[in-house]
Amino acid sequence: MYDVIISLLPATFFGIYQFGFNAFLVITTAIITAVLSEYLYQRLMKLPITIKDGSAAITGLLLALRNEVGNHEHGQGEHHDRFTVYP
Repeated sequence: MYDVIISLLPATFFGIYQFGFNAFLVITTAIITAVLSEYLYQRLMKLPITIKDGSAAITGLLLALRNEVGNHEHGQGEHHDRFTVYP
């Protein structure tokens, strides 16, 4: 699983370079939330804790890389309709 995380690092670093600290916050928050959610679920359901396998971290990273980083300096980020095709 950690091979997948390593393969996503170039895209992650470029996103942080391109979009700045906001991208770093989105990525960090998504990964921490995914790992913590998996841990709490497994703890409450009395299942074996498997957060060390990295699958929740991959899920958080993929969700973060998929999300749009808002531009808070000029108000809200641009909102694009998901079904609109732009030329």
